[in-house]
Amino acid sequence: MIVYSNKYRNSIIPYGDYEFEVLNELKDTSRRTDDNCSKHVRFLFEMDGADLNEQCEYLKKHKDIIRRAVFSGKKSIHMVVQFPDSYEAFCRDNYRAIWEYINRTVFDSKCDMQCRNPSRLTRRPGVIRADTGKKQLLVHLNRDSCILDSFYKSVLDPVTLEKKQAQKRSELRRRYCSYLPKHDGCDCSKFESVRYYLDTPFPLMSGNGNSSISLFKAIKCCQKYNDDRTLYEVIAKARAEGWSNKEIEHKLK
Repeated sequence: MIVYSNKYRNSIIPYGDYEFEVLNELKDTSRRTDDNCSKHVRFLFEMDGADLNEQCEYLKKHKDIIRRAVFSGKKSIHMVVQFPDSYEAFCRDNYRAIWEYINRTVFDSKCDMQCRNPSRLTRRPGVIRADTGKKQLLVHLNRDSCILDSFYKSVLDPVTLEKKQAQKRSELRRRYCSYLPKHDGCDCSKFESVRYYLDTPFPLMSGNGNSSISLFKAIKCCQKYNDDRTLYEVIAKARAEGWSNKEIEHKLK
């Protein structure tokens, strides 16, 4: 159901002093939380850090993919990108990733990051804003969703790919970062050297000079983060591929 709000109370009745509506439909009016959303197809983009002229330029440039735009009655334009209901499952499972992708590729990462949740409040058109006395104006409405289909599809593939890459990075963390629960802010890009060495065959007799460099980087990475468990795997692989104890000890120094 569509729900209106004055920040303190929610209602399915659009009372005249209710300046907001909940971005996505809710299951009921009991609470305005993400887990109470029944739909996840609308995305809000607001850039308080840009002046109105710049916001209008973005609206003009991307009017074909913006479903609705409402002037807040103060300093911002609330721009809504809405996917068809047929994309509900995709939007629900990837809501924040979709918002971040559109913010980056359409709005040059200038939008307020607090708008990333589906239960966000957005300004209602035609209502007088109490603190300014100005009307919240509907400045753009795109009723034709068919012309946006190519845009929806263009979002689907890269967001899906980014999700798979994030899952891969998470898997690398679980596999190679035994210290992770004790250390926040782990940069897993540094563990690519470990992944690369463990997942790449390096028979010493092949004369592959990359073997020595890769082994050294993997050892130093494990030492830096005190990951003895993974270091043991790295050394075991090196021995199996022909490295002597003396050569390994030299790299451990």
